Amino acid sequence: MASERQLATPLRAVLVDDEPLIRKRFRQMLSHHPEVIIVGEAGSAAEAGGLLSNVECDLVFLDVVMPEADGFSLISRVPPTAAVVFVTAHERFARHAFDVAATDYLLKPVDPDRLAECLRRVRARLATQRASDQILVVEGDRTRRVTAAEIVAVEQAGDAAVLLHIARDVAARVSGRVGEWAERLQERGLERVSRSLLLRPEAIVHLERLSRNEMLVELAGVSKTFRLGRTAAVRVNRLVSGSP
Repeated sequence: MASERQLATPLRAVLVDDEPLIRKRFRQMLSHHPEVIIVGEAGSAAEAGGLLSNVECDLVFLDVVMPEADGFSLISRVPPTAAVVFVTAHERFARHAFDVAATDYLLKPVDPDRLAECLRRVRARLATQRASDQILVVEGDRTRRVTAAEIVAVEQAGDAAVLLHIARDVAARVSGRVGEWAERLQERGLERVSRSLLLRPEAIVHLERLSRNEMLVELAGVSKTFRLGRTAAVRVNRLVSGSP
């Protein structure tokens, strides 16, 4: 019979620490957990910011005290579906870590048994999050969770960020690209109408044709009006009418 470890879905991890020897030691410890795949490393907050914008990951091991910027400055850059584990030699940051919804907090030097327990916590949290369609939204020092059902639109807002338009006229800026969010939310009722926009068809309350090439779309609970080009307008009309 295959072991639980062999059956486990790989966890894609990113290591962020300014000390190369610590990263090396962490890689050695994680080598005993083949279900964890290291997909990237960074030695500074600036390097980590770029890395997190370009790799898909499930878990980020994040140092706190680093030159130029601390680990907390990176929270908004972590994909909302990923777990964060702070790894530091300082106990005093623990409360802040859990205030920003960290999954765990490891003290250096990291004990192997403690790391194994941490990975179990990460898996349990990700499983719960996926089962309930919960999405972690971090805005500055504020952290909250929303469900996929609450999202009525996803709009590209820069090279590596999107705006989640949530019912009750709330917009949250999070990391990622519309294409990535489309893959996650396409079975949750959101449809991609253009390269830069996902909409929930049942949330559409008004369509206004401005010209042959432009249309305005209003969504329930969202004050913003979305302006669509010709191709997107055709797709929206098909979604509203139920046409294939």
